[in-house]
Amino acid sequence: MNNYYKQQLEANNIQPLNEEVWEKQPENPDFYVSLEIPTEIEKETGEFKIVTPITQKIIKCVERPESFEKLAALCFMEN
Repeated sequence: MNNYYKQQLEANNIQPLNEEVWEKQPENPDFYVSLEIPTEIEKETGEFKIVTPITQKIIKCVERPESFEKLAALCFMEN
């Protein structure tokens, strides 16, 4: 992570995640969620930018749908 962004997060009492966190994920989590921040609904008010995060529960695919390109990564779909 770029040190500038890390410092900004820490200055706002936000603990940034590093790569080690992603390597230590639980094998079978109870659920997955996608966090999205669409730029289409951002609003600027003076020097601040207001964003509206959207969360979507998603499910892990047991089998890859035929229409999905074959990749090494896991496959997820909206629930």
